[in-house]
Amino acid sequence: MIMGPFNVPEWAGKLHAGTVSDNSIFLDDGFVGIKVGRNDSIRVIDNVISGKAYYGIRVHGRDKPHDTAIFAEGNIVTDNNMTGLEIKAPDDYSNENADGVIFAGTQGNSETVHVWLDSLTKGNMIEIRKGEKVVDEGQKNKISYTDP
Repeated sequence: MIMGPFNVPEWAGKLHAGTVSDNSIFLDDGFVGIKVGRNDSIRVIDNVISGKAYYGIRVHGRDKPHDTAIFAEGNIVTDNNMTGLEIKAPDDYSNENADGVIFAGTQGNSETVHVWLDSLTKGNMIEIRKGEKVVDEGQKNKISYTDP
């Protein structure tokens, strides 16, 4: 996880640059492989994510604390290998927690995918392989698909 501000005054800054690369992550029935929250200009490149999870990569903002929207902007997710990742089907746990914060979707109807961009993301660039799935609830995010 790379996490920006959480319970801090609204004037506190976000992380504005960084790279997550060259990792080999195996998830034994995990929740998410790589999580980038409340940051800008983070590059997630050349990682291998395998195993089983609800999400391979999650990019998200936050609408609290202090009722202030903290967006995740300008992050780049590219050249990650998720061919060995099994996406868990929605189940009772994900459906009960589908609120747009813990899981994508609405309560009783969750979505599980390779990449999830929540409603507080904007201007992120995501490149994934054909056949992989994205939930993009944000603004002006760019999704492109490459051949395997």
